[in-house]
Order: sequence, then C-alpha cells, then structure tokens
Amino acid sequence: MIDKFNILIDDDMGDTTALMLLNMAKDELETERPWKYLTKVDDSQVAEVSDTYLTTKPLPADFFQINSYGYIYVGEDIQPYIMVPYEERYRWKNITHAWYLDLANNEFAICGGVSGPKTIHFPYQKYTEDILENTSPKIPGTFHMIYVLQAAMNFFAVDQGDKSRAWDDRWNIRYQKLKESLIQWDASIQLPALQNSVRTDRIDYAAYPNIADMP
Repeated sequence: MIDKFNILIDDDMGDTTALMLLNMAKDELETERPWKYLTKVDDSQVAEVSDTYLTTKPLPADFFQINSYGYIYVGEDIQPYIMVPYEERYRWKNITHAWYLDLANNEFAICGGVSGPKTIHFPYQKYTEDILENTSPKIPGTFHMIYVLQAAMNFFAVDQGDKSRAWDDRWNIRYQKLKESLIQWDASIQLPALQNSVRTDRIDYAAYPNIADMP
C-alpha cells in the first residue's frame, strides 16, 4: 500500500508519513457508517445477583460505538435490553431490560436485577488498529485501494507543491466507484440477516417451536 501511495503522489514521503496518511484514510472510512464488517459481540462480562444499576462493567477494549438499535442481551433471555440515557439512570434503576452507557469512563451498567449469574451479550462496532508496514486493513484486498486513494487526496489537500504534476482527477471517479462497491459488498452481508430477522420483542417464541411456523 505504501508503494502504491508513493506512485500516486509521484514522491517518496517515507514510511512514517505514508502510514500516517493511510491510517487517517482508514479512520475516515470506518467512522463514515456502521459497517457490518466492524460488528462484534462481546461475551466477557457477567451480570451478578448482587449487581445494582451502579455496578458498571468495562466496555470492550476495541469499542467504538453501539450497534444500530442499542440492544444488548443478558443470559438466555431473547428480550433485548434497551439503551436508556445515562443522565436518567436513576429513573430506570429498578426496570429490567434496560441498560446505560457511561462513555466518559468507558463503562456500562444493567438496570434492574438478574436472578443469577448471566452472561451479557454486548453487540458493538469496533475500531481497528493502525495499519503498519506488515499489516493490512480488515476489508478484502479488493478494496484496499480506497485507503491509498483517500490518503493521496489528503496529501494533496495540504501539500504545497504542484498538484497537477501527479494527481489526475479521474482518480476521484475511481475512488467513488470503489467506495460504492464496498458499500454494496457490506450491504450484501447485512441485508440477508435483516430480511430473515424478526423483532424478537414482539414474538412469543414459546408459541412457535418450529421457526417455519412463525408469522
């Protein structure tokens, strides 16, 4: 990726500068939308009987943001726990199926109580580690050129040299097409799950032991 970047800018900025610009491009892309390929579920935390609404749990080390619905799950309960405002946690302290995020301290807490130790299933969007000389981004190699093109555009935005000596605006078209392809690829992963999913908070699963009989 560094070699491709140097070719695009018609210069050799050194690995440190090139990696800085590539990681800027990576961060810009990953924060642009809730990409499915960045979705994870953390199962490392346990809700205990002794927990109160003030008993906080640490967020995953690579936590970036919550999932689209703000749902988490506790134990085998298929009823999702909904996210409530941190500043209103006292109001919800005795309400089950609620949780809040304490982002300032990288923690979260469950409201109400549980009947026994139960695993907390915490879906979230992760952030990825910086690209290094011997590492690659998490997306398929087909799309790695997106980072290279974005890094080159970022370089020319601050470069004091003559942009026309190397940059061709037709690369912008290539960049947009690659990004559209990435969005379509990500959607192809998300859509089947969305189409086949059912709002579990409105379905009595006990009444439909056979999934084929669900309405």
